Amino acid sequence: VSSGRQVSEVLDLAQMELLARVPETDRNRVAAGQRAEVNIDHERTVMRNAHVTNVGTVRVSRGFGRAEGPVRTIDVSLVFDKPLLTARPGLSATIIVNSDPLKNVLYLPRQAVFDQDGKSTVFLKTGGSFERRPVKISARTDTLVVVDDLKEGE
Repeated sequence: VSSGRQVSEVLDLAQMELLARVPETDRNRVAAGQRAEVNIDHERTVMRNAHVTNVGTVRVSRGFGRAEGPVRTIDVSLVFDKPLLTARPGLSATIIVNSDPLKNVLYLPRQAVFDQDGKSTVFLKTGGSFERRPVKISARTDTLVVVDDLKEGE
């Protein structure tokens, strides 16, 4: 080996960190210290415990074949609660971050909320027509949206 060349790399697996890319819309639901469950792809039957150590800033990443433009994500760093000696750099995993439950909120299916003129909007049926009403979204999942500016039954 010539001088200055790398001979080997020694990894301290007890210091391994996980990196998750989270959609920007979920930024307010992730915070340092939150508990998480990690399922590493090569160990599908084992769930590992971890916690969030850092929530980064927004970054723009371009996916393959995305017609609607770049997807804005944030980098979230996590560490295992117990060192995992079978993990290796480059493995992929499914990570579930346990956020605080939302109580006493009104939620709608995502399909009921529209984006018009840069504002989230719903259409309320009043008599034989529909009234356009802007709403504030406080949280969202893949299928549901939590709104603040509506009353139950509207």
